[in-house]
Amino acid sequence: MKRILTILFLVAGVLAGAAQKLPTTAKPQPRTAERSTKQETARKKKSQQLPDEGTLAGDVYTEKFFNLRYDLSQGWVVKTADMRQGLSESDSAVLLLSAFGKAAPSAAEVNPSVTITAESLALYPDVKTPEDYFDSLSQLVESKGFKVLNPPAELDLAGVTFLRGDFQKQEGDVTTYQATMVAFRKGYVLEITAISGDDEDLTPLLNRLHIFAPPTMRRTP
Repeated sequence: MKRILTILFLVAGVLAGAAQKLPTTAKPQPRTAERSTKQETARKKKSQQLPDEGTLAGDVYTEKFFNLRYDLSQGWVVKTADMRQGLSESDSAVLLLSAFGKAAPSAAEVNPSVTITAESLALYPDVKTPEDYFDSLSQLVESKGFKVLNPPAELDLAGVTFLRGDFQKQEGDVTTYQATMVAFRKGYVLEITAISGDDEDLTPLLNRLHIFAPPTMRRTP
């Protein structure tokens, strides 16, 4: 989950340097039972089908594994490849899309952005519901100076139930607003985050996400 947060703060510009990682704490050597659990988790993750990186055609991003589409606003800049370079190969989070409203914003403004990520649920055996995941995510976000603006609430998108929560952070005269939606899909946590300097931009940015039904196979007569 910290890897998801790393991506979000890389996007928001909170971290100093695009390749900087969130600090991790040293963990004690696991006992035999714990090692077995970790090995089983690693085995499940290895055998799990991986999301594809998706395709970008004009201002439309499409990803077939999760059957989603995101319609970018005209003039937005996609920097997915650049943002992936700030992550190591060991990162469990898959960055699907990272797009910004401006290529070179001023230091005194919040650059609107949308980030779509996925992370395997096999890494979190204690996480049973989106609420469990969101609780931990909220704690991490709040530890970086954000405050809860709106607590998590369910919303339906094309038959998929997401959990959405909103946050804000004040730095001098600049306020950063963040809305994050989370859903469990195909063994992954699918997460969509919108960031802006205006809280009224968040819902329109999230509403550009579309979930579509996978194509059905036709039977040959």
